[in-house]
Order: sequence, then C-alpha cells, then structure tokens
Amino acid sequence: MAQPSRLRLFIALDLPAAWREALAGEARALESAVPGFGRWVDPALMHVTLAFLGGQDAGLLATIQRAVDQAASASRPFDLRLTAPGSFGGRRALRVVWIGVEDQPRGSLHSLHAAVTTQLESAGITYDAGPFRAHITLGRARRDATADQAEAMYRAIARRTADGKTPAVAPMHGDELTLVRSDLRPTGPIYTPLHRARLSGT
Repeated sequence: MAQPSRLRLFIALDLPAAWREALAGEARALESAVPGFGRWVDPALMHVTLAFLGGQDAGLLATIQRAVDQAASASRPFDLRLTAPGSFGGRRALRVVWIGVEDQPRGSLHSLHAAVTTQLESAGITYDAGPFRAHITLGRARRDATADQAEAMYRAIARRTADGKTPAVAPMHGDELTLVRSDLRPTGPIYTPLHRARLSGT
C-alpha cells in the first residue's frame, strides 16, 4: 500500500498496560457518574502527547525522525505517576475529560517538551505551539451532550479530585519517545508508531 503524500503526526510517551487498565477503570467510573455524556478513548490509544505536528509532507519524515532522536539523546529518563482527573472547557461547556500526570524529578516533562520543540524548530518542522499541559485524554463530550450533563460531569470530576481519587497504579518509567502516525477513520483514529528513540541524556 502506497504511503500518502501527507502524514498526520504527533510525538508522545507510550503508556504501560497497567496504566491503560487503570485509566479504563477511571473512564468507567466517570461514565457511571454521568451516563451518556462522553465518548471515551480506547485505552490502547491513550498516551502523553509531547508535540502535535498535524499534517506533514511525507518527504519530511526522515528529518522529523532525526529531530526525535536528537531530543531523546539530550533528555534524561524520569518517572511519571497519575494524578487527579480534570477537564478542558467551561463548567457548562466541558469538552475534554483528562487525567493529570506528575513527573519525578519535577520539571522533567517540560524539559522533554522543550527539547522536542527546539529540535523541531531547528529542523524547520511546524507543530502546535500552544501551551504545554501534560495530561492523558480519557474522553470527549458527545456532540449531543447537554449543558446540564456537562455541569454534572464537572461536579463528578471535582468530587473525585476533592476525595483524592487517583488511579491506583505504580509509577511508569518515561524513557522513550514515539513518533506516531494518526489516520482518522469514521470508527475512530488508527495510531501507527513510526519511530522510537530512547532517552539517553546524562
């Protein structure tokens, strides 16, 4: 099958199986709290995005891979743990439900993001330059979700945060960047890892 002339790409940290299982449980709990509000992400597709590149010319793939390698070689491995759920969007216009992540040593994720974006910029590769807020997307509001449902989900998230409800799973070791191709389909996206690079900074 011929490769398309443009590729929809992002750079991310993959998650271990135990995290995917715990995150699926969190999504089920929130769905039970507000049935019918969310379109929940397949746990196999969950990840921590470092940079979203969007549509890129396929001829730039080798250049992007080199940028990933250079960012990885300049970055140290670190640990990550899951924290409380949160959301994007207003109280009655909630759009995205997510779980936060916390790094150790603190600042490691932002340093890795900076290394990735610096290398992309040096290579002349465009990316979404919006503010970086590390998270794992659990789900999104359905198109027909009402403002009352959005507010109910907002309250459900606030209750879990106030109660200290975080997924019970061991920290993960962040030691590899993955360049991923995203193909959008009516049934949902298909993610294909194209390149991996170990964090090897000292």
